[in-house]
Amino acid sequence: MRQWFGDVRMPPAQFNQPMITDQETPMQLHYMPSSPYVRKVCVCAIEAGVDELIERVDTDIRDKESGIRDANPLGKVPAMRLKNGDVLFDSVVICEFLDNINEDSRLFPGYGPERWDVLRQHAQANGIIDAVWIRRREGIRDAAKRSESLMRHQVRAINAALDAFEKEVPAFSENPNIATITLGVAMGYMDFRMPEMSWRDDRPALTDWYMTFSERPSMRDTMPEDAK
Repeated sequence: MRQWFGDVRMPPAQFNQPMITDQETPMQLHYMPSSPYVRKVCVCAIEAGVDELIERVDTDIRDKESGIRDANPLGKVPAMRLKNGDVLFDSVVICEFLDNINEDSRLFPGYGPERWDVLRQHAQANGIIDAVWIRRREGIRDAAKRSESLMRHQVRAINAALDAFEKEVPAFSENPNIATITLGVAMGYMDFRMPEMSWRDDRPALTDWYMTFSERPSMRDTMPEDAK
């Protein structure tokens, strides 16, 4: 339970403390290679220095025999089974767990204003991924069933979020965090699934930032084969 001191909420003593895990027992990550949400987890694992603790389990979520619903009732990836049998799902939950294994990793800032700002940026970047996914799914439907207004709405959302990030680039941390990782993954996903969008136009700061960020080993090593 948080304690209150005047106008400042103080976090519990164990907040954002490193977690101890048995390094001899790998955690299992249910994944699909082309999923941007899975890629986000994989990038975080590399940046947090815990990638070697994870065994990847290629999972076809459409296959009733894949066992994905035993791990995640929603039938989605990523889902991570821990060494004690517990399962975590939703990419940001898994990412924060991984960040807490290594005491030297700080992909999620500690309690305070910086944390809320980074989480806000993460939500914005993750929303881009969501919008690209919806736009693509709608675009491959039969023309008679396709909603052009829904597709236009997603494109407007993507552009508005990118324009907002264009203004924020100068304030980005030099070290990767959950927000910049998710943004980098989102931009790679746009190149992969919506190359016709030309998101770099009129966004020089974002373009330069991504050019540098995408060269990080964690980004190069997690690029889907189909996107190379």
